[in-house]
Amino acid sequence: MSPTMPTPAPFRNDSGETIPAYGCMQVTDTEEVGSDNLLVVDKPDDADGTSGWYVFNGPWEVVEDDFGTAQLGPILRGYKSSGAITAGERWAPVSGQWYLAQVDGGIFAALGADDVADDVLKVMQTGGGGQQAGYALTPVGGIGGMTESSGVYTRGSATCDLFEEDSSQDLVDSGTNVTIYNTSSASIAGSTLITFVFDQYGKRIAVVEPC
Repeated sequence: MSPTMPTPAPFRNDSGETIPAYGCMQVTDTEEVGSDNLLVVDKPDDADGTSGWYVFNGPWEVVEDDFGTAQLGPILRGYKSSGAITAGERWAPVSGQWYLAQVDGGIFAALGADDVADDVLKVMQTGGGGQQAGYALTPVGGIGGMTESSGVYTRGSATCDLFEEDSSQDLVDSGTNVTIYNTSSASIAGSTLITFVFDQYGKRIAVVEPC
């Protein structure tokens, strides 16, 4: 293999199910198998990478405990269950499913359909460096501040209601819950509409105005 080629991403299916072709998988660990270091993947547990980041299966299904190779990207083929595909729309993993769904503020941007198989679309990962922003309503208890112990900083976090623009460009509840992280030492009040941005890992970070 040429040193300029991307490193293949072999994985082991730890989900207890067969992973469909182009299925979205969540990485839960790595393990050594012989001389190879493999990703361990499962069915997605969230839509924002809290439980591990996402990779996509290739063109063949992978049965339980068998091995496959994830796509390398940056353009990825994903599997969907329904919905029209419009370039630029945001899509996201679905907890407990192998497919992507159209979700405003999702971490993948649709490029268009791909007739390589039924219900397949091409996507690219979005977010990173605060280039994309969104809105969310904090829960009643708010979001706790970031804490420090022995030089280790732990961000506060809470499950919030994701808001999106309607046809009148007003912000309304999308019906989707997402995890928002707080990197400020000050807590964020409950039942407050806040702005968030994505960090380089795709996590949603609350924008806190300086006092």
